[in-house]
Amino acid sequence: MTSAIMHTGSAAGNEAAVLSAIQHERLRVARNIHDMVLQDLTAVLLQLRAASRSDCQDSVNSHLGQATSAAEQGLAAARGFLHELRRGLPQLPALPTLPGADHTSLAPVLREAAMRAPRTGAAEILCEFAGAAELPRSVCGELALIMREALSNALKHAAARQVLCQLVQERGAIELRISDDGRGFLPGCCGTGFGIGGMSERAALLGGTLTIHSVPGSGTMVRMRLPVMP
Repeated sequence: MTSAIMHTGSAAGNEAAVLSAIQHERLRVARNIHDMVLQDLTAVLLQLRAASRSDCQDSVNSHLGQATSAAEQGLAAARGFLHELRRGLPQLPALPTLPGADHTSLAPVLREAAMRAPRTGAAEILCEFAGAAELPRSVCGELALIMREALSNALKHAAARQVLCQLVQERGAIELRISDDGRGFLPGCCGTGFGIGGMSERAALLGGTLTIHSVPGSGTMVRMRLPVMP
């Protein structure tokens, strides 16, 4: 009886230590976000407001220059902080699919994500969504985020003029493909950015796989394959 009580007390102590560590880490993250990101964003906003109120072109240019510097500083700080948070993280386990989870049709969710994508110039987004896959809402949301990130990369970084989003439903799997006619790149030559890394993590959490095929000057295809119950 005594050993059981000691074991219970030890478990409670370990749980309290873990919760305390989590709380301290959350506070540290909150402080860093405030100090490294929010302050720079506030500086950008103040400079832009000052520029909008000024009638002197030299003053406007000065405010815009300071806003640009503050934005670049905040972006660099945020990237550095993300590197710190991600350093040494273990492989993420797949998220379980709960029985009886609320399901919805995937295609409309993807179409809405495509409509919200930040377009640049006259870039065109085409959608070809075959089948009527019904998946848990959380899974549909993750797939939509993957597609939005791929679209953002194609439109903002690859300078694509046209992006084709396809949903192909096969027996036992669905496949989401985002292909563009942009400038392309050599996968792996410049490291993995947060966007590509985030897409891969989301795919892994869903139990799927994400592959990227790209050739400089010949565009890029992002392919997400997810096994599903037939």
